[in-house]
Amino acid sequence: MANRAPVRTNNSALIAMIADEDTITGFLLAGVGNVDLRRKTNYLIVDSKTTVKQIEDAFKEFTTREDIAIVLISQYVANMIRFLVDSYNKPIPAILEIPSKDHPYDPAHDSVLSRVKYLFSAESVAGDRR
Repeated sequence: MANRAPVRTNNSALIAMIADEDTITGFLLAGVGNVDLRRKTNYLIVDSKTTVKQIEDAFKEFTTREDIAIVLISQYVANMIRFLVDSYNKPIPAILEIPSKDHPYDPAHDSVLSRVKYLFSAESVAGDRR
């Protein structure tokens, strides 16, 4: 039973990650990591040597892959490519900003939270007109 290979179906999808080494390690230990036949991974470890271009390329790759349903990105990394994160508007894969050990979460910079606030404020304005 332990040697069974996971069966991929059309309903299964991956979680991609762009974050610091500690965050990625935690998710890999939880079983989220994947390496395909072409040696492509579903994560990018961001450290002091990682360029903004590499982060942009990973974000673009993860958001266009068919097998990824969620992209988890550390908020401080998302701030480096904020123009890409804010301009992304597709429902799948969903982009979720998460905190990291060394950088606290700031809800003012979260793109998803700002969109939700906008929608609720637009609904309240529309509801007042009725």
